[in-house]
Amino acid sequence: MREFLFKLALLTGTALFGSLYGEQIYDFGKAPPGDPLTHIFSITNTTQRSLKLDSLVISCSCLVVENSPKIIEAGQAGKVSIRLYTAGARGKLQETVKLGRTAADFPDFTLSVSALIQAPIEATPDYVRLERTSVGGTNAFTFVDITNHLGIEVMLSQVVSDSERFIARLETVKSGRSYRLRIEAISPFNSGNTFGQISVATSLKSQPKLEVGVFVPAVK
Repeated sequence: MREFLFKLALLTGTALFGSLYGEQIYDFGKAPPGDPLTHIFSITNTTQRSLKLDSLVISCSCLVVENSPKIIEAGQAGKVSIRLYTAGARGKLQETVKLGRTAADFPDFTLSVSALIQAPIEATPDYVRLERTSVGGTNAFTFVDITNHLGIEVMLSQVVSDSERFIARLETVKSGRSYRLRIEAISPFNSGNTFGQISVATSLKSQPKLEVGVFVPAVK
């Protein structure tokens, strides 16, 4: 039985490790930030005795084990439900859960989930820093790329700055698909830090506004 499971693992990409057999890696693929992602792993006890799982190590607070068996009987399967929270996340996420027991003869069995968190419309970067060129003033500017990751066109409009120290202008690279935001800092500045936020209205109901933070550091 164990030899058969080992051969099956090689063919399917699942894992046979120690006393447990089953899927160990799951990729959610591309997903927008906000809604949590859930996957259920199934693992089988390949030994002739009951296994008590009394150790659980999670790599990140964004990962929650919603359900995990405390004991898996000989030859039986158990299910582990994992939820990955994506609110505020960007880019590639990869987190793990180690299942084990305090007994030295049982190695950890690691479950791994990953996802590429990508907003429907994304500003890169979404926070910019502009340096002063002289004490009290700056003529610095920068560009922010805005990309539509959806299969439909999304139009942008109504660029608004919440500070008179920053102005922004929207440029169209490819209508409905990609844009560029030119952000400029306008002097005079005081000696402290100066913060601002640029918002751009979108035609997408699920993401009606795109925001970019701006910062000019204090005089050293």
